[in-house]
Amino acid sequence: MLEFTAIDFETVPGEHGPIPAEIGLVVFNEAGQILHYFEASAPVNQLYAKSANCCESIVSTWPQIKEHLQNKVILGHNIGYDYAILKKSFPALEIERTVDSLQISRQVYKDLFSDYSLSALLECLDLTQSLNTLKVNDHFTPHRALYDAMGAALLCLELLSKPKGRELIIPQQQSLF
Repeated sequence: MLEFTAIDFETVPGEHGPIPAEIGLVVFNEAGQILHYFEASAPVNQLYAKSANCCESIVSTWPQIKEHLQNKVILGHNIGYDYAILKKSFPALEIERTVDSLQISRQVYKDLFSDYSLSALLECLDLTQSLNTLKVNDHFTPHRALYDAMGAALLCLELLSKPKGRELIIPQQQSLF
């Protein structure tokens, strides 16, 4: 059964680009089972420093998250942004491929919505209530890394239930003949 790792970063501005402040990671399969989740924050400001999951830095989490990222299918809503932060934080990381729930949503629900942000899609597709029942910490709200990673996972499962979404998420092997 195909597994995905949904990721989300929250960042703060830095002198040389965004600094990762919080990472959320959710490993799930196409049957909808959450197999693992992880959250960590770096003490870049008061909000993240007081988190129960605060660590020295996001980079210091590598031993805990490596097995869930290395050679895996990585999913995110606007994955290009999160993948850039991921590679900046963990340059040796090699993945199988990325899946962008934003781009796939735009294709599956073409011209259906005016806003394809994660929170808007979750609301329009009636997924917000399901997401909120997963409340795994005291700050499980939009624009926090674990919430958004779980939201992207739920959105991916919804997209997998649509033929076009499934086709875009799970590429078919092409015949050589």
